[in-house]
Amino acid sequence: MLVDARTLSPGTTIEADLCIVGAGPAGITIARAFLGTDVRVVLLEGGGTQFTRSLRSLPTILREHLFEEQSLARGENVGHPYYPLRMTRVRAFGGTSNALLAHGLRARPLDAIDFEAREGRAHGGWPFDRAHLDPFYARAQIACGLGPYRYNVGDWEEPGATPRLAVDGRRLATVMFQYGPVDHFRSYVNELAAAPNTRLLLHAVAVNVATDARPAAVSSVEAATLAGNRFMVRAGAYVLALGGIDNARLLLASSRSHAAGVGNDHDLVGRYFMEHPHLHVGFFRPSDRALPGRLGLYDRREVDGVAVQAMIQLNDDVMRRERLLNAVVELRPMDRLRTTPAVQSSRDLWRSLQRGPWTWSLAGHALTALRGLPDVARLASRRLGGRHPQPDMMKLDVMAEQAPDPDSRVTLSTKRDRLGMPLARLDWRISEADRHSIRRTLELVDEELRRAGLGRVESMFGDERPPTNIYGGWHHMGTTRMHVDPALGVVDENCRVHGIDNLFIAGSSVFPTGSAANPTLTIVALALRLADHLKGLQGAEVGS
Repeated sequence: MLVDARTLSPGTTIEADLCIVGAGPAGITIARAFLGTDVRVVLLEGGGTQFTRSLRSLPTILREHLFEEQSLARGENVGHPYYPLRMTRVRAFGGTSNALLAHGLRARPLDAIDFEAREGRAHGGWPFDRAHLDPFYARAQIACGLGPYRYNVGDWEEPGATPRLAVDGRRLATVMFQYGPVDHFRSYVNELAAAPNTRLLLHAVAVNVATDARPAAVSSVEAATLAGNRFMVRAGAYVLALGGIDNARLLLASSRSHAAGVGNDHDLVGRYFMEHPHLHVGFFRPSDRALPGRLGLYDRREVDGVAVQAMIQLNDDVMRRERLLNAVVELRPMDRLRTTPAVQSSRDLWRSLQRGPWTWSLAGHALTALRGLPDVARLASRRLGGRHPQPDMMKLDVMAEQAPDPDSRVTLSTKRDRLGMPLARLDWRISEADRHSIRRTLELVDEELRRAGLGRVESMFGDERPPTNIYGGWHHMGTTRMHVDPALGVVDENCRVHGIDNLFIAGSSVFPTGSAANPTLTIVALALRLADHLKGLQGAEVGS
């Protein structure tokens, strides 16, 4: 059943067996796992079924980002320059998967090394290994609308046409990503709306998690709408699936019975915020100028109807020996004109003006673009004339892992939204260890490419002037991290909040480490695992 929560009478109490807060990939996956059962599920979504992406007209901007539900995603940035927070989370069915416009859903499982507690990396390690999660990854592959669960390079490589780079596999690896359809999770709305055991409440924003003192358990979730009415949901079990910023925000704001916030007895809620730093790190100048034309494996393409792309990555043994964080390097074919400083600076300017963040380094990029204006004009003329020279260079972009840092965190602002909720306050930290790991990774990539006689890397991260901008990928991770010890994590190995019997958390906020892979596939795998756990609870089975 689909219900517009704005039509509910103020003070209404809704009874359920399972209450899921947030209809993004995690919340939708858990709700779908109970289709066809007798478990009464309530799924709360803070927006509607549609999210209009167009920012072309001022009325649209005002409507979506100032006056309607999307305005509730506003927040403050006080750390490393970041996008306006209202842009990075979507208030609509499907969650922030609605914003995957650049390339659709990009997927890859975490690597086995990502689950390890490694020497030289504090606060790392998961309560289980990659093999434990593999069966859930296989199921998540289907739920995400992806191709077969195959990520070995040999499954997608065509040696005669699109071979992998001929490098030493003991030092440098080629890894595969798959791409899924844009807005895939929105397609599940009719299925859930038609389910007799499920109530999907739209425009319903959770504003408080109420708990009983003894035993420690959630008694209800209070929700509100911008129409002014408030209501409650009472259930046997509760799952928060609001993402890495809003899971922490809601727990911290629920301070009526817990002064520091629900689940925050050890001051861990909101800490260890991680992103995937995205940045341009240099160029690969091949010794054979025809090589980029033969590297189709590293460009997005379709194989047997599945969109795939290869990237390069350090071997696990190299990462362990050098004590480096994970990172993947994307190779983008381009001609030499696009590699000039002026063209690169104009690209950074255009991206930042469109989406942010805005930093003082943009002044340097503006000056560089002006100094090289003839190069920018030549490229513009070429595009207008439809001329596309054969690429003879490769642009190198990195998506990197961050070391977990307790001072990188989400807290509450003194400012409030229209429902009275404190805004999120993000202090994203990028450490020198993060920067060193990226730079050293590029040095090792360069060494191996030179050793193999393939070419060399130029203008590596840290050498370029003005300095490259570091962007986030809207991958909010780690703020309710998983650990078996309540003093070291917010949730246990089953994603249950420590000390609270019936409260669980889904999504990337439970990640202890971030890896270098896009998080959605792992989010869905963990959601399927949590759904199985909820179904199998002994003595307090959901729905009993």
